[in-house]
Amino acid sequence: MFKKIKNKNTNDTYQLNQDVILYNQEGFVQLLDFNQGQFYALDRMATVMLSSVLDRGLEATITNLSQVYDTTEEEIGKDLTELLDNLIQKKLLTNTTINKSKSQLILQSFKNLILKILHKIISLTRPLINPQPEPNFITIHLLLILIWLSFRCLGWSETIKIWKTWYENYVENTIDSETIKTLDDKLKIASASNPLLSIMCKERALVGYHLLRSFYQVSATLIIGVTNDPFEVHAWVEYEGIVLTDDPVHCQQFKPVMKYQ
Repeated sequence: MFKKIKNKNTNDTYQLNQDVILYNQEGFVQLLDFNQGQFYALDRMATVMLSSVLDRGLEATITNLSQVYDTTEEEIGKDLTELLDNLIQKKLLTNTTINKSKSQLILQSFKNLILKILHKIISLTRPLINPQPEPNFITIHLLLILIWLSFRCLGWSETIKIWKTWYENYVENTIDSETIKTLDDKLKIASASNPLLSIMCKERALVGYHLLRSFYQVSATLIIGVTNDPFEVHAWVEYEGIVLTDDPVHCQQFKPVMKYQ
């Protein structure tokens, strides 16, 4: 299962970065960084330390672990500080008491503003570039580019959050399998023919998810799955049990661990 852990105590100072998720299944522990596309294994002791810091806080963890393992707080504190510093260096963990600089806040606001402007532009120009009820290739190409930029500017979590606001109040509809196949074929062709960008499964999946919800008003599901040997993460879309944006046989190799309705 996935855990997105946040501190319970207001005095705690550490939390996972917004695109980092702790994945634990039958003793198989990984830190998944969706933003950087990196995955890190944790041994048993590191898992215990990190989980305790995120759940209880630094001071409580040092006290508790020194009692459990019958060692000094100084020794536990040294090992714990080394682990936390290493995770911060890899941008997996953040110290919440360290405020962002003014320039970082301005940059983040600027990125958000640009994406909102692009969102507005697409909404206003849709009648001009895509007057048909179904998405055309121009619209699909533009969405692939915009989502590609979104992931690189904001990361996975913020991109999903922003894009889901586009269709929060849609009226649910249904579509037939032939319409789904036509859309899936268009999306795969557009993704493969983009000469400028390396379109990955996550861009393809989010565009498919967006088109199904915005053009057809259907309750599609964006799915994130993993495999353990070798460890890989994959994204695809499903509607009424039908897989879009990838080969269904390929998706069967991955265990779904996150779903966006």
